[in-house]
Parts: sequence; structure tokens; C-alpha cells
Amino acid sequence: MQQVGWHYRTGAGVAADFERAQDYYRRAICAGSWTATISYARLLAEQGHFETCEQLLEDGVRSDFVPAYFWLARFRHRQSKSRKTCREIRPLLEYASEKGHPAARGFLAALMLLGKYRLRESPVGFRLVRESIRHAVDEHAGEESGYDRSAQGGGPAYMPEGS
Repeated sequence: MQQVGWHYRTGAGVAADFERAQDYYRRAICAGSWTATISYARLLAEQGHFETCEQLLEDGVRSDFVPAYFWLARFRHRQSKSRKTCREIRPLLEYASEKGHPAARGFLAALMLLGKYRLRESPVGFRLVRESIRHAVDEHAGEESGYDRSAQGGGPAYMPEGS
């Protein structure tokens, strides 16, 4: 169902259709797919429904779905790249990074490296970038990543209607 939603969202192989994509993502979410919540949140953000997108991801955060921490931070940053926003999303990125989310670690490292928090944290950002690269190389080589995706269970409690 999630894959069908993706096809309708992107227009790959079928005509792009927001309503159908939304319907298939909702079906996948109701069936317990947490990854469909991320895809659905992306669809909502692409259509400018940022408030509903955030509500959906906040539900994932409340349920401790680690990718929701990263995507909530990313969407908030897309809306405002101010230092204030960067400070607000930092705890989300730090938590996701600690839990092993590689994109969260990379994004946090980039913000630190760019001095979005404090210039003196730029070296820490550089170290995180270096560690992220090393981790990606190790994972690509077949080593264990330490991020247990199977530990994430259940589905979202918040299901937006008529976004």
C-alpha cells in the first residue's frame, strides 16, 4: 500500500494524484506501517500542509519512532533556517543520532559545522561528520550498524483526516 502511495505521489507509472496517494498512505498506516507515516508526512509537506505534517510526525515522536524525530526536525528546518529553529530542533536530532539514525547524525553534524549553534562547536561538527562517514563505510562493508529497526512496532495513534 505504501508503495502504491509512492507511485501516486511521484507520478511514477501512473498519473500523480494527491488524493489517491493520501488514501494509500492512510491504508498502510492503518495496517501498522510506521514508514508510511514518513512518506505521508512528505506528501503533506510537498502539498503545503505543514501543520498536519508536523502533527503526524509529533505522533511518531510520542511513540518513540526514531525516524520521526529526524523528519520532524528536517521539516521544521525547511520552514525556517534561523538559529532559533536550529536550537529548537537540536534535541530531536541529538536523540535520533544517539539512537543510531545516520541522517540525523549527519544533519546535526552539518549544523554544528556551519556554526548554527556556536562557532566553538564547529570542531565537534567536523568530528561528527568524520564519524558519520566512517559509520557509513563500515555499514556498507557489511558491519553491524547498531540501529535496530525491528524494535519499532505498532502504528501511529494520530490519523489526520481530510488534510
